[in-house]
Amino acid sequence: MVLDPELPSYVERERDGELRLALTRARDQGGLVLVEGPSTAGKSRAAAEAMWSCLPGWQLLIPVVSEDLAPLADPRFDLSRTVVWLNDLQLHLGPGGAHVHALHRLLAHPSRPVLLATIRSSERAALRDDSAARGRQGGQDRTGADSDSLPLIHALLDRAHTVVLERLFTTEELERAKFLEGDPRIASALPGTHRFGLAELLAAGPELRDLLAAHTSDADGQFVGAALVHAAVDCARAGWSRPVPLDLLRLLALHYIPAELRSDVTAEDLDAAVTWATRRRRGYSRLLIPSSDDRSALSAFDYLIDDAQAQRNRAVPDTVWRMLAAAADPETALALGERALTALAVDAAETALHKALDSTIPDVAASAAERLGRLYLDRGQGPQAEPLLRRAEPLSPRASGDLDEYLVGRGRYDDVLDRWIAETDVREYRRGPEGLFTALTARARWADLERLLAERNSSGPARHTLQAELRSMKRLRWIDPTQQLAFPFPFTVVSNVRPAESRQWSWWRERIAALLEQSGQQPTIDTATAANDEFEAEKDRLLRMAVQWDDGRSLYGWNHLLLFLWSHGRQDEFEPLLHGAAAAGIVGVDAVLEQQREVARRIAAPAMPPYPDGNEDLAPELQPEFGRAMEHADPRPTGQLTQYLAGMFHELHPQLASRAFTEEEAQEEADCTGHDMPVLEFHRRAGQWRELLDRWRPPQPAQLWPGFDLGYRVLGHVRLGQWQEAESIARRAFEAGQSSFGPVLAETLLHLPDGPSHAGQLLRRITSTAPQHPVNQLIRLLLDTGNTDRAVCLVRPHGEVAPPPCGQITAALMALSGLSAMVPICHELIDHERWENKGASGWEESTQGMWTALAAHYDQVHAPDHVEYELQQAIDSGDSGARHVLARRLQRAGREDSALRLLGRTDSASWSRSSSLDPVLCGALRIRLLHQQERWDEAALDLLLTVNPLLLYRLGSLDPKTNASEISDVLWCVRAAVPELEPGYLWQYRQLQRAIGEQEH
Repeated sequence: MVLDPELPSYVERERDGELRLALTRARDQGGLVLVEGPSTAGKSRAAAEAMWSCLPGWQLLIPVVSEDLAPLADPRFDLSRTVVWLNDLQLHLGPGGAHVHALHRLLAHPSRPVLLATIRSSERAALRDDSAARGRQGGQDRTGADSDSLPLIHALLDRAHTVVLERLFTTEELERAKFLEGDPRIASALPGTHRFGLAELLAAGPELRDLLAAHTSDADGQFVGAALVHAAVDCARAGWSRPVPLDLLRLLALHYIPAELRSDVTAEDLDAAVTWATRRRRGYSRLLIPSSDDRSALSAFDYLIDDAQAQRNRAVPDTVWRMLAAAADPETALALGERALTALAVDAAETALHKALDSTIPDVAASAAERLGRLYLDRGQGPQAEPLLRRAEPLSPRASGDLDEYLVGRGRYDDVLDRWIAETDVREYRRGPEGLFTALTARARWADLERLLAERNSSGPARHTLQAELRSMKRLRWIDPTQQLAFPFPFTVVSNVRPAESRQWSWWRERIAALLEQSGQQPTIDTATAANDEFEAEKDRLLRMAVQWDDGRSLYGWNHLLLFLWSHGRQDEFEPLLHGAAAAGIVGVDAVLEQQREVARRIAAPAMPPYPDGNEDLAPELQPEFGRAMEHADPRPTGQLTQYLAGMFHELHPQLASRAFTEEEAQEEADCTGHDMPVLEFHRRAGQWRELLDRWRPPQPAQLWPGFDLGYRVLGHVRLGQWQEAESIARRAFEAGQSSFGPVLAETLLHLPDGPSHAGQLLRRITSTAPQHPVNQLIRLLLDTGNTDRAVCLVRPHGEVAPPPCGQITAALMALSGLSAMVPICHELIDHERWENKGASGWEESTQGMWTALAAHYDQVHAPDHVEYELQQAIDSGDSGARHVLARRLQRAGREDSALRLLGRTDSASWSRSSSLDPVLCGALRIRLLHQQERWDEAALDLLLTVNPLLLYRLGSLDPKTNASEISDVLWCVRAAVPELEPGYLWQYRQLQRAIGEQEH
């Protein structure tokens, strides 16, 4: 192989040694060597020179398209002493990453070929950051890679030996270039190296960029040729990864010619434009590059593509998106549809993704079905989403999870269970069985549960253990006059079969009663005695575990024992057991008791030492915006949007966000990171809304985190009172699958003619798919704008559609006090909150807010006795929220002893692990009551075993106006139990104090 003599002399790079060493190692072992850098950094030349130096006499294979990789990877094909050249590696991954498997097979080929690849830095960043972008943008994909292919792509990149070349040459490299000034091309390029890279100048990158700019819209220049180039550049930006057929390019180019010149363009002008754009300017560089296997198909010089993407001052025209979607083959259409969604070209995106459904490559068709299904779910179009997700789920776990979420949101639990049973491998944990066991228990499908437990433990002692646990579950007995159910094996059973609400006694009674009715059995004294024997055996086992765990020092072990005793209503036995262990000489128990005495001394003092002022983590001027702020600090969706943008800026730019910064610093940060968020955030903080809108640039096809820029633009229009413009942007973002813009869209609608009715329709569309986080914001918004009837309608669940997260709408319910609909609404919401599993959605489960609102309603209509009766009925059924509300009412009536008897000792595990917030509130109130009665030791033990700073993160679902006392109780408990807080916890503590207007004393 001989490199072309027309090429300029080669200037050795500082990374050449590393590159050649990597190739030398790969010569014996095979492998992937990847050269990364920006366009015109000299990647291909450096790779070719290294290959020529290290692998002389080897054969060179250059796959033309990604489909060539699969036959090449056949182990029967002799690839010994072969270099497989993969220029622009991302193009060889195939649509949706469909051919990444072939690359992995090539790396495992018995002939041990060397894969030598290049990739532009922007493309590598897109592949690397795709998972993060999905999470931050609500699941939106930017690269078109299938969710199952992404791990394989990342694994491929991890296996590569990557050598990074910079565009700008180092001082030493430029010194070496001066010795080659005999080459006139290098001599002419050297004077410009203070601004550009030497390879960049040799490839004529800046020269061709300036040439294109000079002829764009120039009536006396080659404006037709410039239009062809702009069209080809936008094709690449839009995800068209192959050379563009000339016939299509000619049609596209017409949309880049100024309207006043378009009618004068002839066929001859187009032919001349093609000749001008494909002319070699320097070496091999040209504006448009003909395909090696089809000279009638053209690609834009990649330097121009990177430059256009970096400038971000020009959007791909909507007409061009539609034409590309119509012309694309199914494989190209997948990437095209993904990038069209990022650029908010929704119609073209749907057209392209529907076309990708017809791909003969299964991974591509599945990726298209998954993406369309997710798009429809995000837009609240569940019926359209379901068949697409079912089509995608055999090849996409992500689609399967989305389908589960949708079916659960519609209340179709048995559909989900049947799918889970078919898909779960209980022995190999392909799909975790615990969730399935939970659901089967909740639906009382005992036969399926017993069969799956037997399959999970098909041999050995574990099988007999779990089957015994299952029999114990079926033998749950009533053992006291209140007919509460006890757990014979609370931890081992619950860890394997955890119902959605393991502490809701009436829930268990209802299901066990149905089981007993089927079998004709009734609880007897004998079974209660047997249950007590099992209780004593389990208590002894947990006591042994507690004293053996770190010689009794571990609070975790004692927590287990306390939970067990509490679940049987025998928590008063705990302290004697603890002191008995100390008397028996268990060394670590003395340390536990000393901690108890220390906490007791601290809370017995006239005043506890306050936490220090200031915050090491966040500057004072940023405190109102960052951290896990209270959900109800600003109920408006645009207020929540402000908080979200500020928080994400702190996450992405922590050094800049933690202090005041100048516009110049913001611009420098934006130049380094490649996105405008620092500059937009600067203008937001300064209240410079017009400057913010002037700086905003349209979303680009491969842009990182486009939702942030859109959020800033919507916010700018809102702050200027431009509701129509804000509505237009929010609608485009929502229709493109960015579901977080749904509530923002509804808020903008309320400020437009006929807006309230459209906002209500939008909310019902959102909730028809599944409960969504922003629903509460809209309910509050409707109430604040006087749309009480619509708020009532939206709070109440509709048919099989699950209502919104109830723990977040206390303030909204309080606004309904006195209305006749209040009682049935609260009961419906309480029933839903108690029996539906919210843990998977991330919401705190709580009935306390609904009971608080219902009690306020009864007080307003002068029926306090009625509310106490209803609260007591709910408490008998194990409702912790009702228990807290009644205990608070007793406390305020001066009946502290009655309140303490009602509360008992809190379930310690629930403070940190339960999905329900109510036991936390009960426990905090109990501790405060003990403290007020100067029962220091009892309060100290509860504080020691139950309180930790993580509780602060669980209070965001409380309304600070309605629940100021509850928040204050938890804050006091944290301060009593934890004398020193880490900065992050201290920040949350201060945030909660400010929310309720509390001063530390």
